[in-house]
Amino acid sequence: MRFLVDTQLPAALARWLRERGHEADHVLEIGLARSKDAAVWRYAQEHRAVIITKDEDFAEWVRRGRPGPPVVWLRIGNSSKSVLLLWVEPLLPLILQKLAQNNRVSQMLCGANSARSASCCTMLSGRVITKSTRALRATHCAKPPLRSRFSMLFSSFCDN
Repeated sequence: MRFLVDTQLPAALARWLRERGHEADHVLEIGLARSKDAAVWRYAQEHRAVIITKDEDFAEWVRRGRPGPPVVWLRIGNSSKSVLLLWVEPLLPLILQKLAQNNRVSQMLCGANSARSASCCTMLSGRVITKSTRALRATHCAKPPLRSRFSMLFSSFCDN
């Protein structure tokens, strides 16, 4: 699988994906760091890459029917590189599975209280399931995210 990591995410994510046998570039590595979203979209489409981003715009483009690459939308707050990679690691097999099934938008959600706690979570039917290094707890979400026929919500969580 080929990935293009967007500018709000660290280049370490692209290196981490390459270490796991995937082709991956960060927009910094290919000279697109200051480019408009349309240029990143075009590059991903031309190179048959999946965009990994924190930018909702790409997911919206897919939802509105714009032809182009698949998008993995990471919805995690500000976090360190190590916390981000810990969060993504157990989700990668599910991401790959959903992409193999031709899902064009994959939405990965995290609602942990603090990125520093290395907590990981996902969204399933309006419930946030959080597993931290201290405890596993489920809390009901006041407002589940808007779902469209193109969006995918996943149910898996970190195994530390």
